[in-house]
Amino acid sequence: MTRPILFFSHSGRDQKQLTRLKQLFVEKTGGSIEVFLSSDGQSIPFGRNWVYSVQEALEGAKLMIVFVTPNSLRSSWMYFESGYVYSKNIRVVPVGFIGVDLSTLPPPLSLLQGFNITSEEGLNNLIALVNEAFDYTHAQKFTAEEYSEICESSGSPSSKMLGDYASLVDNIAVMLTERDGSLDTDANAAVNLKRIAELLDKEGIEHADDALSLHFYGVSIEATGDPAKGALAITMDPGIVDVTLPTVEKAIRAVRSAGINGVRIRFDFIPTVTVLKEKHKVTGHIYGSDVKMLAINQFVHQDVEFSIGSVVDSRRSRVLTTVSMALNCDEVPTQQMRETLELLFERGILYLGEETIYESFF
Repeated sequence: MTRPILFFSHSGRDQKQLTRLKQLFVEKTGGSIEVFLSSDGQSIPFGRNWVYSVQEALEGAKLMIVFVTPNSLRSSWMYFESGYVYSKNIRVVPVGFIGVDLSTLPPPLSLLQGFNITSEEGLNNLIALVNEAFDYTHAQKFTAEEYSEICESSGSPSSKMLGDYASLVDNIAVMLTERDGSLDTDANAAVNLKRIAELLDKEGIEHADDALSLHFYGVSIEATGDPAKGALAITMDPGIVDVTLPTVEKAIRAVRSAGINGVRIRFDFIPTVTVLKEKHKVTGHIYGSDVKMLAINQFVHQDVEFSIGSVVDSRRSRVLTTVSMALNCDEVPTQQMRETLELLFERGILYLGEETIYESFF
């Protein structure tokens, strides 16, 4: 008897978690279902054409489970696979996995009935799903220990500062330049970096540095522009920004007389996050909220001034949507910033769409 094919659509970066999940799933369903997982080293035999093997599995699948994770959101391949299968009238079920909540997703995936995996009960829903789809009666259950083994060591982005949309932020950047009049222009970049290195030494924070750059876990600080003018670019990994932000604040104060006040912080989103291009649509979508317009593409929400735009990532020939916020106080207003980002997504001003190649939003 031919076994039905269950297709696991996923990001190859989640190989470890999905391979273990497949192993446990096959055990609990007695090998009655053929699970296709392209990255497991078994579903595609050595030497076979990868694209052909995936297409063949997609053609034969009776059910597709789309594992929506921080990694799969960063790739358009998930949308291709799910769209192709859906067009074949094959059932597609999205599953929020490794920290992604399906309620935060826009159409089309959000229109399909799915579920989140946040405990062993979510994993058990996988067995219930195939029982219903293939008329099986498998009763074995996942345990809390198995859920922990699969999911809790994933290292997925999670941030109180960024809230539900942490997985959609690619980088967080701060530019410190002489233009705002508060950076110590008497010091060159090397001197400013040395001041920050001394701060890190005092704080007992491990770091590596040279004349034009400094790095500690989750943060890079580099000279930008003319090194003689002391300008610095700070880039933060959003996955651990809650941990690193207090140190970054201290670093800014070490080289800037005004401290945090007046700095702009920029959120660069993953390539598939885009923004409404027409200004009248942006303003239409904020109508009725507590967002106020200050100027063209300048807004304020809960005392946080922000603008929406784009930045070119020339290394990968792509455009990243950005939200830039002005810090008009002595500390980073993390709660207000999180609520502003949430509002932009919930109002559909920012949304998941197609990756953009060198296109200006405003």
